[in-house]
Amino acid sequence: MYDEAKEMIKDVMESEPDNRDALFLMVQANLMVGNFEEAYEILDEWEEHFPNDPYKYIQLAQVHITKLDFRSALESIDKALDIDPDLFDAVITKAQILSFMEDERYEGFIEKAKEIDEECTEWFLKEC
Repeated sequence: MYDEAKEMIKDVMESEPDNRDALFLMVQANLMVGNFEEAYEILDEWEEHFPNDPYKYIQLAQVHITKLDFRSALESIDKALDIDPDLFDAVITKAQILSFMEDERYEGFIEKAKEIDEECTEWFLKEC
């Protein structure tokens, strides 16, 4: 099933190399099976097409989280927040990373996330 999905995403990427959704899905597919090298390659391609996209750094943070490298994840998410300090996905991801690190700043980022989108924050907290 993974191989079929990956092939479908590759087909989209070949016909639309600047399709950010396809890049996102390919990174996620590779994370699901622990293929970090290919996830990094896709993120390099993402950089070529979308050099200042904060979502590239959010995805990079997710790769680091999956590898349990929380320091690198924090560095990546801070780059996303430098681009857009009020981007919900980046704020909630930073809260998640800080929580994994047992860093008390976690609560401040949860509060900031609630200010941006309370409903999504509540859903995130329920799912975690």
